[in-house]
Amino acid sequence: MKLIKSDEFIEQLLSPQPRVPGFLRILFITIGIILTFLSLYLMITSSIPLLKAIGIEQAPKDALVISGIYSKMRNPIYTGCILGQIGWSMVWGAVYTLYLMPVFDFLICFVIVKFFEEPILTRKFGEQYEQYKRHVPAFFPPIIKAVLIMLAALIIIFTFIEWIPIS
Repeated sequence: MKLIKSDEFIEQLLSPQPRVPGFLRILFITIGIILTFLSLYLMITSSIPLLKAIGIEQAPKDALVISGIYSKMRNPIYTGCILGQIGWSMVWGAVYTLYLMPVFDFLICFVIVKFFEEPILTRKFGEQYEQYKRHVPAFFPPIIKAVLIMLAALIIIFTFIEWIPIS
C-alpha cells in the first residue's frame, strides 16, 4: 500500500476533475442544455400556481395544488432542481459533479419532503393528501424516470469502456 504525503493529497484534491472529451462532449452539452431548460420550465410553471395558493407561507392555505404540473408529480420544483443539476453537470462535462451532485441533491430534497413537508400536508389535508400521494409520484413521472435510468446506464457504460474519464 502506497502512502500519500499530505502535499500530494492536497494537490490531488485540488486538481481539476476530469472532463468528458470529444464527440461525447458535444452530446453531453446538448443533453445538458435540454435538461437545464426542462429544469427551468418545471420550476417556473410549478412556482406560479403554488405561490398563488400559499402566498408567503410554506403550506397551502385552503386547498392542495393538484392540477397542472402537480397532477404529474408532487414536487416539480425539486425535480427541476435535480434535473438542472444533472443538466448543468453535463454542460460542463464535469465527471465527478455529474456522479455526485444529483445524488446529493436528490437526498436533500427527499429528506425535506419526507420529514418536513409531507407531515405538514398530511396534518393539514389528511386523507385528501394521502390519496394524492398514492396516485401521483413524488419526483419523477414514469417517462422522466425511464429517461434518467437510460441516461445513467449509458453514463455507466461509457465510463466502463473509458469514453468518460474518471481520473
